[in-house]
Amino acid sequence: MNSNNYISLLLNFVIFVLLQILIFENFVLYNTAFCFFYVGFILFMSFETDHLAFLFMAFFTGLAVDIFSDSLGVNAAASVALAFVRPHWLSIVTPRGGYESVTIPNVKVLGFQWFLSYVFPLLFLHHFLLFFIEAGNFHYFFHKLFKIFTSALLTFIILVIYQYIFYRRVRML
Repeated sequence: MNSNNYISLLLNFVIFVLLQILIFENFVLYNTAFCFFYVGFILFMSFETDHLAFLFMAFFTGLAVDIFSDSLGVNAAASVALAFVRPHWLSIVTPRGGYESVTIPNVKVLGFQWFLSYVFPLLFLHHFLLFFIEAGNFHYFFHKLFKIFTSALLTFIILVIYQYIFYRRVRML
């Protein structure tokens, strides 16, 4: 990894965490759908990122959000679990020919259907762990499940909009 990649990674970290803290922390629809935008930093990391480094980056991303949202490590735990599962999920949703020259998950290059099958289950897992760890029990299970689904859907929509606005289409040779 060269110095440009480190600078880009640090810039992405700052953007995702700052947007989460300043804007999306209070972006709630009907006290049901919560947006966890910072998860995009973990989901949009390069396919070639070292697994151990990836786990540490996910931990520090969740920890940064926890520090500013006073959530006692809930985001860090859910982020590490997401980072642990992501490589296994990528091996399931990888196209037959591989990713060719694409190294970063991009909805414009890989298509909406692939992006949906990659991101939404991981968002659902992250939100499931986040809400149930935070609650500490399974009371009101179906209410929490509805909250998880609507929050994952809202986060997915925001992440897709972000990708369409800020990620450019890379020409594949």
